[in-house]
Amino acid sequence: LCNEGEDDCSGDIGMLIYLSHLQFREPVHIYDDTSVPFSGTISIAETSYPGAPGGCALANAEVCLIHERNTGGIMKTNETLVCGNTDPDGTYSLPMIIGSRVDYVDVLYHNHTFELSPDSEFEPGTVIEAEKYYHGMDFVDVSKARLMVDVVGGLCNENIGRSTVHVKVVGCDWDGMEMTQLDTRGLYDDVPAHLLDVQVVDITDHSTNERHEHIWSFFQGDRPLVRTIDLRSTSGADEMIEEEQESMVSNSTTGIQSKDDIKKEKEKNLEAIAKEEGEDLELVRFQFDGELQMDLLVSPDYLTCSSYDWPTVGDSLHVLEYMTPFLVRVDLKYEIIKDNVYCDILDNELKLRVENQVGVDQNEG
Repeated sequence: LCNEGEDDCSGDIGMLIYLSHLQFREPVHIYDDTSVPFSGTISIAETSYPGAPGGCALANAEVCLIHERNTGGIMKTNETLVCGNTDPDGTYSLPMIIGSRVDYVDVLYHNHTFELSPDSEFEPGTVIEAEKYYHGMDFVDVSKARLMVDVVGGLCNENIGRSTVHVKVVGCDWDGMEMTQLDTRGLYDDVPAHLLDVQVVDITDHSTNERHEHIWSFFQGDRPLVRTIDLRSTSGADEMIEEEQESMVSNSTTGIQSKDDIKKEKEKNLEAIAKEEGEDLELVRFQFDGELQMDLLVSPDYLTCSSYDWPTVGDSLHVLEYMTPFLVRVDLKYEIIKDNVYCDILDNELKLRVENQVGVDQNEG
């Protein structure tokens, strides 16, 4: 059928074209818009697992087929033939008109870099022919990102042992990556630039290699603590800062003290911005506070013995002189590792309530 299904143009019947008098001796252009599917998969490099040798599927990536137009050996413009998005399973299928030539495939996703997968069937300059099925046009996302992981004791950022950090792509059955971290902060430059789930799966003593069970239970108990971080667009911020730094390096000093001082100050500010943006965009933090302990000091205290019965008098016993002012001091700290690691920096949201039940003696004569 031709003319949007209204005319039968099969066999010897052909197709009738009605021309007005203004169209005599004018060329008539006839196009064949028959299409065949052009399909493949977009996945994340180095994330293969059983059942998905290509790796984690990449959904919502835009795939465009491009034809290069050249005139006299000089490339003029590129023509976008067709575009479409990948499905949740990372697959795409685009209708390609017979006779078209696909010079390259442009995959767009957060300014990431894509390469042909090792077993891809795509070849630059592919000419679309009838009765052929173009499948296996697979590409992988090779973009990497920097990830910073803090595993600390309290707000004091105490080192609480050797930690094992596990990283995996959100929503993917890939086994992920495991890294051993000796210090409070680990820096990893080669993680996939995607949505990642991060966990601390083990924590052991530096000397004995024994697990800190109470800390491990906090990170990996009945409900494991999982931090999710989005690293898909962090490279854009890094590139802008790097460009600004390069422009400053290329500028020579002026010899004018005030202007040179301004330049040095700007360089320091860029370094501070780079550090701050890195921590805002690339840092996940695992903090174990431990058990809050309280020491009560009363002055003056006239207690001279230590043999009183604790259960009958409370947590502590103090002897004060009758009708005499006294001072009470409360010291708070967290015990992170028993008899070893403590932290006396408290969260600003922590509230301490003190009830004073020392009042006027009603029996005073």
